[in-house]
Amino acid sequence: MEIIIATNNQGKVREFKNRLKDYEVFSLKDKNIDIEVEEDGKTFEENAIKKARTISDMTGALVMADDSGLEVFALDNAPGIYSARYGGEGLDDKGRYEKLLKDLEGKTDRDARFVSVIALCFPDGRNVTLRGECYGEITTAPDGDGGFGYDPIFYYPPLKKTFGTLTLEEKNEISHRARALDKMELFFKDEMSCLENEYLRLEIGSKGGEILHLINKSNGENLMNTDLKSWDYVAPVCFPVLGEVPDDTYYYQNKKYLIDLHGFAHLQKFSLVSASENSVTYRLNETEYSYKSWPFRFSLEITYTLTGKKVETLYKVTNNDDKQMFFNIGGHDTYAITTDYENYSLEYEKEEEIPKNCIYTNNRQFFEALPEKAKTFPVMMSKDRAIAFFTKDLKSSWVQLNYKDKPVVRVYFEREKTDSLGFWNEPNSKFYCIEPWAGIHEECQTTNITEEKTNLRYLEPNEEYTYYHSAEYFL
Repeated sequence: MEIIIATNNQGKVREFKNRLKDYEVFSLKDKNIDIEVEEDGKTFEENAIKKARTISDMTGALVMADDSGLEVFALDNAPGIYSARYGGEGLDDKGRYEKLLKDLEGKTDRDARFVSVIALCFPDGRNVTLRGECYGEITTAPDGDGGFGYDPIFYYPPLKKTFGTLTLEEKNEISHRARALDKMELFFKDEMSCLENEYLRLEIGSKGGEILHLINKSNGENLMNTDLKSWDYVAPVCFPVLGEVPDDTYYYQNKKYLIDLHGFAHLQKFSLVSASENSVTYRLNETEYSYKSWPFRFSLEITYTLTGKKVETLYKVTNNDDKQMFFNIGGHDTYAITTDYENYSLEYEKEEEIPKNCIYTNNRQFFEALPEKAKTFPVMMSKDRAIAFFTKDLKSSWVQLNYKDKPVVRVYFEREKTDSLGFWNEPNSKFYCIEPWAGIHEECQTTNITEEKTNLRYLEPNEEYTYYHSAEYFL
């Protein structure tokens, strides 16, 4: 694959070529392109896209541009996007880092981070941004003459060295640009993305834009479904229907359509739109397959954000059609459990009227074990049959899974948008599903899908709808 790097910075060119040995990489000089793109954006992302898009439109090629800089927290994140121009255009690298050291005199907080944002701009107009960050400290004096820019004064605690003393190989393992390049390679492989912090490692696949693994870094345990022999999924999105439509059939404008259980989105390949240090976004647009099941042009984006011990999931649906569009959407996340089901319980934020608001169980009967009114009640699981039930009209905005009265995971949801909250697991399985839904299970309703069905969401052309839930783990 041929990639043009939109830069005249020879230090960056060396790093990129060294890191991208499996690709045909060309600099602007290699292609006899003599142009300077004004970096007048307000963010690293804006600057990187502008540079790459300018060259891509000029050459008709895939172009990569990097905008990077140093953010010093005690200086309100300066020099930031102005890192290459800090102190004025007349200064060289040494002059800039000497000015920075002078500006930090007398300050005890010397924490900083390098930021690199890579923009990939394709000839077809697509733009993808990938962000990498590396945290460290600013020294009181330069050390080493390797690298470029602010490298001699950026101290990296894990290696106990400044970037100026690292070999190119060492720097390419841990630098902000290396981390952005890691995400770029995953993007080209179209396989997965990773988010990681001190507590959790989250892996997301392109199929269904679905979580693949969530790892507790303290012990290596998977916090979501590993029992894939019982069920093939970890956290599929349910879109544009929830549950199974009776006879897999519905009618729209007097035309018959067939649609799968929970819709088609979880079966489709999503594209990576953006990736930062703690967040990734995947997107699905209509396909020939989806249009046969659901005759609308649309965009579905799923954004995952890792914050501390919490995984946040945001769905955004956009109507790209010229007619009104209807749909439902919801999560189907699994949480790892053991098979001593009697030790698990569910706890709501507020007291709820459970049987009164229970919609459905697998045998179509209310489950007798449910109390009339409670904040906490036993989890209904079975080793010989699947059990599912849904609650509605909730007062709470979260529900918590407990084990031996100790919290395991708390699931937050948008109460005003959540028509039903589902609970389900396969018999004798090692996972339990908690499912916030903007809508109600199809089998629980008395009317078939039409243009005017209860609990459907409606979007006019160009309108958007968002729906959010998150899971906080007690590690």
